[in-house]
Amino acid sequence: MKPKFNFYEVVLITAEPPRVRKTLVNKEGIVVGMSDPNESGSRDYGVHVNEYGETFGLSENALISTGRIASPQDVVSCSRWKTMGRD
Repeated sequence: MKPKFNFYEVVLITAEPPRVRKTLVNKEGIVVGMSDPNESGSRDYGVHVNEYGETFGLSENALISTGRIASPQDVVSCSRWKTMGRD
């Protein structure tokens, strides 16, 4: 089954995942990973949020495509984020 989102697709987060202490709703992120489809055909996605320099596991129904594609260089890790003075 074809994934709903592609790698490096920019998505808008529309729901707060459980057990995550950061506010993610209305943040944009970049798809950097995905699970195999479950029994119902939906997937979970690894979505990197540059504002936090972290990747979060989010369900497919918590994401909306923005229609944009990022590049691997657009993903800012926490360690890179700190070296950029965003500490």
